[in-house]
Amino acid sequence: MSAADNFPQTASSYSSNDLRTYPRTRVLTSQLDFKPISPEQTIHLRHKVLWPSISIDDQLIPEYDLEEDTIHLGAFLNPHQLTPSIEAGIEAKDEDQISDLIGVLTLANQRYDDPSIDAPVHIQLHKFAIHPSYQSKGIGRHLLAYAIQIFKTRYHEDRILFHFDARVSQKRFYEKCGMSILDDKTFWKFGKTGNAEGVEYVKMGCII
Repeated sequence: MSAADNFPQTASSYSSNDLRTYPRTRVLTSQLDFKPISPEQTIHLRHKVLWPSISIDDQLIPEYDLEEDTIHLGAFLNPHQLTPSIEAGIEAKDEDQISDLIGVLTLANQRYDDPSIDAPVHIQLHKFAIHPSYQSKGIGRHLLAYAIQIFKTRYHEDRILFHFDARVSQKRFYEKCGMSILDDKTFWKFGKTGNAEGVEYVKMGCII
């Protein structure tokens, strides 16, 4: 049985009731569809948004992307169902054809190296990307909330440490989503090859 087989029954659609603790956005939840995807389906958005200097063929990290219990989630939005305010924000000359897959993230069972944190389950977020034409419209916040809800459902009797390496430039976004800094010390990543332009990170997360 794969990790996707354990999804809650409502995984194919998302209700606005599940986002009652999140601010209202310009995206109607009826236009969003979240569901598990294959590792290979994540690579184009990863390449476009996160690490364009790394080739398509090198975007996957076998250490977690290909593990059986890793979950890859996609956010889907039909371009023909966009509201006028969202449609107006799309780049008309975007070099890529707009796809209905406009967001991806990956969730792996990986422990955070701090024995003082009292949580039997540790889940690490990896490679969270929203298509540039759909950023700042609330889709990322919706997708992150849905990912958290999956683990609240799966491990409903356990405390879960949800943690990740956050780009410092995105720290404010994660704070608005209820995340906190786990370690004040920042660090740099230079892509899988080590030759990409550096990006500064800080460790963030929360107990859910």
